[in-house]
Amino acid sequence: MAETLSQTAPAADPHAAARRGAAQIETFGLILGGMKCGSTSLYDYLVTHPQVARCRVKEPNFFSVPKGRGPEYYPTLWRDFDPARHKVALEASVSYTKLPRYGA
Repeated sequence: MAETLSQTAPAADPHAAARRGAAQIETFGLILGGMKCGSTSLYDYLVTHPQVARCRVKEPNFFSVPKGRGPEYYPTLWRDFDPARHKVALEASVSYTKLPRYGA
C-alpha cells in the first residue's frame, strides 16, 4: 500500500533550533558599503557592543546572491542571538552596492 502524505513522518528541520531563537529578532542592522570604504572596520567596531549580535558570516549576501532560500532563513544567520542580551542582529555585505538593481 502506498503511503499518503499524512502517513509520512515530517522531515527533520536542520534550522529549527536556530529559527526558534531567530524568531525573536526584532531589529536587523545592515551595513551597506563599497569595497575598501571601511565597512569591515565599522562592522568589527559595532559588534563589540554587547547588545549587537554578530552574523555568523560577515557578508552573507542574502539579498544579492539568490540561493533559493526564503525569508525565514535570513534570521538563522544569527545562531548565537540571545534576546535577553542582544537588541540588534548585524550584517555587512558590500555586494548589495555592486549591482544596479541593489544600489541606491
